[in-house]
Amino acid sequence: MLHSSPTTLSVLNARAASASLEPARLPPADIPGLYVHIPFCFHKCHYCDFYSITRQTEQRMARFVSLVLAEADFWVDARQGPTPRPSTVFFGGGTPSLLPLPFMSELIRGLRRRFDFSNVAEWTVEVNPATARADYCTMLRENGVDRISFGAQSFDRAELKTLERHHDPQDVPASLEIARSAGFQRLNLDLIYAIPGQELASGRPAWKRPSRWGRRIFRATA
Repeated sequence: MLHSSPTTLSVLNARAASASLEPARLPPADIPGLYVHIPFCFHKCHYCDFYSITRQTEQRMARFVSLVLAEADFWVDARQGPTPRPSTVFFGGGTPSLLPLPFMSELIRGLRRRFDFSNVAEWTVEVNPATARADYCTMLRENGVDRISFGAQSFDRAELKTLERHHDPQDVPASLEIARSAGFQRLNLDLIYAIPGQELASGRPAWKRPSRWGRRIFRATA
């Protein structure tokens, strides 16, 4: 009798589920964008509608990477229909930077082996300011990621508490310096406005801080 590991069974189940899809029935075209959702989180923030998992284990994370690469194999093996040939790649979440460094490296390299990334003009990974580490950012940069998006959300401790965020305002400039030291020149800060209890005057200083840190472009979400 053959004994399969949970990871092997999960990959086989993923392939069985993919069998219901028929890429050959879809029009042939180059797919210009690739989004990979990495669902692991410290905590489920009440404002976030994205799928996320808070009780992650290394076994679950390893299985997740195997499943993503199995799905990539499905599209590569189809040889008909759409062809993933991205010009932009985005790893969102969740908190992608919670994926342990070896697993993230395996995921990135596995996708590179399967898809044609020769046209990629920008590759972004979302990072929580509380999880930014020099070795992690260096690994991302060495593997072709050229942009990091930090979920700052607010620079006010009371507002961060309202949002149930698990970082300190000072983690943000520290994270920017870590990323720059790793070779990143493209950096993004996400900010949230219209936070419950927030007044317009209290939000104005937040718009000025990124320019003081040498970055003019950031994203705001209501």
